[in-house]
Amino acid sequence: MFEVGQLIGKIVLVILPLFIIYLLGVKDKKRLSIILLFVTGWILYVLPMELRPVFKTNHIVLFWLGIIPNFGCAFALPIIGLRHKKMTFSEAKIKLLIYSLYTFGLLLAFELISLIKGFGTFDWLDLGMSICGLTTLNIIFRGYKTKFKRIFE
Repeated sequence: MFEVGQLIGKIVLVILPLFIIYLLGVKDKKRLSIILLFVTGWILYVLPMELRPVFKTNHIVLFWLGIIPNFGCAFALPIIGLRHKKMTFSEAKIKLLIYSLYTFGLLLAFELISLIKGFGTFDWLDLGMSICGLTTLNIIFRGYKTKFKRIFE
């Protein structure tokens, strides 16, 4: 039964981003930079989880593979808020910030749930990496204003 759950989880990790990429507007070439941001975050979320079994004995690599998925998840999820094509760049910045706060709330709730006995361990580093991912995404989006501004014209 456990193997079926693992298989379903892996299928969801492939189908969900494809659906989100479709929602972000894969047919519109101007939106490819937004899709690239999402894909980068998603790869940072999924790939370290898949690499953990390979590095079972290297504790330093396992440490980084344990916290990088939080960065990737926090980097990828707020981009879903940019799926609407009819908004200005300033509206997109505000929407990205709002979705970043939602994402932080979800990731914080996930960490707090782990405090319940038997559901895992609470990790401050996971929250720190989530904050780093959200901050990095917002800095990139605002820093490359000329690149992203033409998407939302």
